[in-house]
Amino acid sequence: MIKFSKCKDCGKHLKDYRSTYCKKCVQKHSKRYKNGITTKNYYCIDCNSSITVASGLFGGGRCRKCADKQHSLRMMGSNNPNYKDGRKSLQKAIRDHKKYKHWIYRIFERDKYTCQICNSTNCHLHVHHKIPLICIILLYKLKNLVQALKCPLLWDENWGITLCIPCHNRIEKKVFYHEHRQERNKEISESFVEG
Repeated sequence: MIKFSKCKDCGKHLKDYRSTYCKKCVQKHSKRYKNGITTKNYYCIDCNSSITVASGLFGGGRCRKCADKQHSLRMMGSNNPNYKDGRKSLQKAIRDHKKYKHWIYRIFERDKYTCQICNSTNCHLHVHHKIPLICIILLYKLKNLVQALKCPLLWDENWGITLCIPCHNRIEKKVFYHEHRQERNKEISESFVEG
């Protein structure tokens, strides 16, 4: 048989026979509540600033600033789910290399810092690979940065062109979305095998 008890204040039936007050009435008799609102103050465990009740109870006891700092520290280095033993992708390693930055500079100098499509000069410029970097990596089967540094096609200035951002975006869309990507890569690889 299920035992029920009643709230001492309002007489409401309680599911737990050990309780003496319902949820509403217990706040009246608790030292931590005044008019249904908690009187306990919560403080950040790191910087000791005042925080909300929800942050104190459910947010790890930190203010937003300290919680963000803690999260960023937790996600750095080997704790990040995208971490790969300190490695980075070959494309990123190539683009970060000093030789690549010199290659870009030489192409800017050759093109006199002007977009080769619209001839604009007072804008942010990019160097576009006429053959996408990933295609060069796949074509030459490059596995590491040492192999990439020895690849002649990667550092040939004839395969780079200076473009402004709008022209670069138009070319990227045309190359990758309107044409068939696989057919284009196949044509490129065949032209280098023959030539």
